[in-house]
Amino acid sequence: MQADPGFRLLTDPPGAALYWQNEGNPLAGGSPMADLASVIGPVGVLLVLGWILKLFLTHRRRVKLSQLQYELQGKLLDKFSTSQELAQYLQGDAGERFLLSATVERSDPHTRILGSLQICLVLLTGGAALLALEGRISGADEALAFLGTLGVALGVGFGLSAGVAYLLSKSWGLINGGGSASRLPESS
Repeated sequence: MQADPGFRLLTDPPGAALYWQNEGNPLAGGSPMADLASVIGPVGVLLVLGWILKLFLTHRRRVKLSQLQYELQGKLLDKFSTSQELAQYLQGDAGERFLLSATVERSDPHTRILGSLQICLVLLTGGAALLALEGRISGADEALAFLGTLGVALGVGFGLSAGVAYLLSKSWGLINGGGSASRLPESS
């Protein structure tokens, strides 16, 4: 049986179990990175499963909300007997709100930007804390440096994302009425 050169087959006395040991792997053999990987793996899987569950529940809530909104709008439209009544209603303030509510997805830029800023601050703080602990815990320097650097890099990325989202939202007129966004014509 040929094996990868980085692996060697170890056998105990006859009848003992065979197993593989990776000689060149820094994650094998009780190193700090191996201990870190054994903790991060299950935590990462749980985080991904929680994120998938959150996405599923959010999607289900949006679908139900959209169905209720469509039913309400349908009932409201059925109340009008002529097209002139409907046109008159749509030209008023209540009609404008009705047309605006007909959009399926309304994105609030404030919420998205604040969410990115919160993630940015949490990751920056956590990454800085891990980098500060780097020389203080024996045998964990590599793991703390890796996680600290990753946290800081992701935090900076989320911060830049929030900044770009703010600037684009402001230039498109989604925040503070700046920019030249297309709006519904004023009713006369």
